[in-house]
Amino acid sequence: MHARGAAARRRILAAALELFLAEGFEAATVRAIGERAGVSDSALYYYFENKASILQALLVEPQWPYPERPIHSTADLRQLALDQFSAWLQNAPLVRLTVREALAGQPLAREFSIRATEMAERRICEAAAKVFPPTEAEAVCEALDAVRFGAIADALLHAVDQLEAYASTEEYRAWLASLIDLIIPGSEPAAPVTPLRLFPRQHVDEPGAEPASGRESPTEERRPTELSVRQRRERGNERTRQRILRAAAELFAERGFDATSMKAVAARVGLSDAALYYYFRSKHEILEALWDIPEIRRFGGDDGAAPPLTLRELVDAVAETIAAQDTVLRLTAVRTLAGDRTARSLREYTLARWRQFLLRWLERRLELPPGQRERVADALTLAILGSVYPAQIRYGTESPAYFLSGEFRSRLLRIAERLARTPPPADRG
Repeated sequence: MHARGAAARRRILAAALELFLAEGFEAATVRAIGERAGVSDSALYYYFENKASILQALLVEPQWPYPERPIHSTADLRQLALDQFSAWLQNAPLVRLTVREALAGQPLAREFSIRATEMAERRICEAAAKVFPPTEAEAVCEALDAVRFGAIADALLHAVDQLEAYASTEEYRAWLASLIDLIIPGSEPAAPVTPLRLFPRQHVDEPGAEPASGRESPTEERRPTELSVRQRRERGNERTRQRILRAAAELFAERGFDATSMKAVAARVGLSDAALYYYFRSKHEILEALWDIPEIRRFGGDDGAAPPLTLRELVDAVAETIAAQDTVLRLTAVRTLAGDRTARSLREYTLARWRQFLLRWLERRLELPPGQRERVADALTLAILGSVYPAQIRYGTESPAYFLSGEFRSRLLRIAERLARTPPPADRG
């Protein structure tokens, strides 16, 4: 291809990436891509058959980096895990697009995401096998892969279009390295590091309270408050309200948030438009109300249930919560990556409560030094994310069944044991 043609093709791909990020793959049109790239429709179709072929070119053509390094020691393995995280930052906008579209169910993005994560995991596993015996290598590989992908996903969801600037600081990298040191025996434990606003580490503000310690509250933009929840509960019949939320969650899962109208929600429930608006004034208010669910409240300690006694019970509680709220977790991630401030606030607040719950459990149930407790809570939180999002991408609407399966629970338990350095029971098969 001559230089002029190659330049036009690059402009088309750059314009497509911008539009896909701004509007989503489904909403963006080929004509709008051509206009942004400054080429005619006929010129665009000369290079690309359709919109899907443009997305495919975006996914396939970049030289996606898969770091290679000789593995002779645990220090080499540790560095490979950090290198893999750094490599994804080199294509931050494309990573954001891929994860967003894959979680939304776009076939090309799903296929690419599955292939890319499998390749990264395979390289970590091959490296672990060089420095650990087979049984231990598998446990190290699973934990490293979960924490690595969880760090990528969380940094992406927290920072969105500021991913590279957020996650490339020395402070952030030192924090991530300290979590990896939990997994690899023989690593010198890093000194406790104050993380960079990934979670509200030491304190979760009560809804409506001022942020503590002068730190930015992760949900200060729009956080669900007890007052707003109570007002909605008092507005109409609670049973009808729950029917609306279930119907909305189903429609969001089937069609996506943008493609679901308030009219469609009303029709699914069998209400008039006016009746629906009596309960909820907008889709965003429905999205915010979906946060107020028993499974999520459990992780804030609000439901009065007895806390899990063992690590296995903790993993079971996490798995059941994830399965019950698969649609909400997926939806808030997709909407956050689309730049939705409400979804981002809900996601940050929920994650903070999860992390606080894990930290409280560790304080009560495991004898860990104070500095290590915080690191284990952070690592467990990332490992949960790094186990959930790839499964949602791979299994789609079948992911709740997978989260309840013995396979998922056993894997998550092995990861948790590795991070907490808790030996498995002798009688476990």
